Amino acid sequence: MQHNYLVQEFFHFFLVLVRITGAVMLMPGFGQVEIPGRLRTMLALALAFSLTPCVSAYLPTAELHYIVVFTLVVHEFVIGCFIGIIGRTLLSTLDMAGNLISYQLNLSNATLFNPGMATQGVITSLMLATAGSTILFVFDLHHLMIKAIVHSYALIPIQKVLLLGDFSHNLINVLAKTFSIAVQFSAPFLIIGTVLQIAFGLLSRLVPQLQVFFVGMPIQIGFGLFVLMLVISSMLLNFGQLFDDQFRTIFHMS
Repeated sequence: MQHNYLVQEFFHFFLVLVRITGAVMLMPGFGQVEIPGRLRTMLALALAFSLTPCVSAYLPTAELHYIVVFTLVVHEFVIGCFIGIIGRTLLSTLDMAGNLISYQLNLSNATLFNPGMATQGVITSLMLATAGSTILFVFDLHHLMIKAIVHSYALIPIQKVLLLGDFSHNLINVLAKTFSIAVQFSAPFLIIGTVLQIAFGLLSRLVPQLQVFFVGMPIQIGFGLFVLMLVISSMLLNFGQLFDDQFRTIFHMS
């Protein structure tokens, strides 16, 4: 009897660990590439220990065929990755906005490694993505992501067939929302860039001898950075609200 109980508890813990591992691997903040893999593993284990009693009612018994167990492991890992991808996609709002802003500030050639997106990125994207990751912890949105994992057991039962159509629909909606918000974040810079380019074009016609490119670039960069200083706090606050709204909507959290 004691042996069966231990096997059951370990089986539940293992299934929860698989879903959490898929989520932590991709979640913003938790899954940053600069965080050592050992720390991420310890975090996944700690979360699994903490959450297993909370979701044990949704977990099956250990008396299953090994093929069924393998299917459940794949099922759990896919769901965990879906939760992580939603968070990473929402963080890409700031990355896209940073790319659009860099083109308007003539900073598209100033590139650095962006740990938030695990790829090479422009300096404005790096700054905004790093600030966005910080906002997640300042606003306790990392708790929201952990809460989403718990709610996912009621929303997507462990032995239910994966509804890939629903996954795709939610992901497409998040991508559309992300792109729309990124354009809104960069709208002041798009307007300023267009106005400055028109002004520089008229200036080059009026004074052909003037090297407009060398005169205009410092003006464009300086003015753009000044505007960024004014609007960055509003951008980050709206990003935090977007992250909160999307996670609560997708995972039906109050």
